[in-house]
Amino acid sequence: MRGAFPLRYAHGNILFGQGQERCALYRVEMDPYAFLPAREKVGRLGALARFAFSIGADFSLWRVSRSFPVEDYVEDVAGLLDVEHGERINWVRHLEGHERHLRGAIPHVPELYLAVSLGAPSGGGPLAELLAHTDRVRRRVEALFGVGAREPIGARELERLVAEEERLLRRVSGLLPCERASTRELQWLMRRAACRGVCEPALDD
Repeated sequence: MRGAFPLRYAHGNILFGQGQERCALYRVEMDPYAFLPAREKVGRLGALARFAFSIGADFSLWRVSRSFPVEDYVEDVAGLLDVEHGERINWVRHLEGHERHLRGAIPHVPELYLAVSLGAPSGGGPLAELLAHTDRVRRRVEALFGVGAREPIGARELERLVAEEERLLRRVSGLLPCERASTRELQWLMRRAACRGVCEPALDD
């Protein structure tokens, strides 16, 4: 089905694509890499390499940029004033100068998301693998000619994927500092495609 939307359904951070495509989405903690000493830079690279070699699944890394909330800058930073050695009014004026500069610079905050494929059930031997492969080929041919029906997502499959994602989270978080992506972050990732570089997307609470 050429042109079909790639995301069919989402359950928490588990994404369902066309056919049998399934993945789990995580937000990876970012580091100020450019300011790290060389030894720590090598350590970050080593951690990513260990993840790539040991995860045992297809994965994608999405580095995206979110507009910095300049309108919140003064309020968020004003509380850092040391009242014993400074005056609030002067501090706020200083921060307002920062805000004017930031508005002209159009700043962004980088974010990193990791999508890891969730595999089909294992086991069953060569015959089961052959039947599964034949079924995948059939679905691809049906999709190519537009005659394939979307299969419903069963409760048993959902339970299996939830359990598999639990195990995957323990593996991934042991290699990279990350947490499950929220449905709001998923919504932002999808809606930003139409307005990135122009403005932040409007999100549905």
